[in-house]
Amino acid sequence: MMLIGSCLMPDTLGARVHFMYLLLLSNLTEAGHYSWGGATLTSLFQVLNQAVKPDQTKIDGCLLLLQSWVWDHLKTLNVLSQR
Repeated sequence: MMLIGSCLMPDTLGARVHFMYLLLLSNLTEAGHYSWGGATLTSLFQVLNQAVKPDQTKIDGCLLLLQSWVWDHLKTLNVLSQR
């Protein structure tokens, strides 16, 4: 629960984790077969969709994933601009 709430799918509430993740962890044998990366990416897309609204003041979600994507693409853009 700590990994889900702090890294994979955090929200602006801080120390709270959405109840639906508890249901996913009820059977730990099956939980290892879930696509947690896909769920994290979907969650991040939903958060970014909400973040572009003019009245939105906070952003949550896996910002580490967003940061690594930007870092990877900025390096690519830097190489292309040097050609």
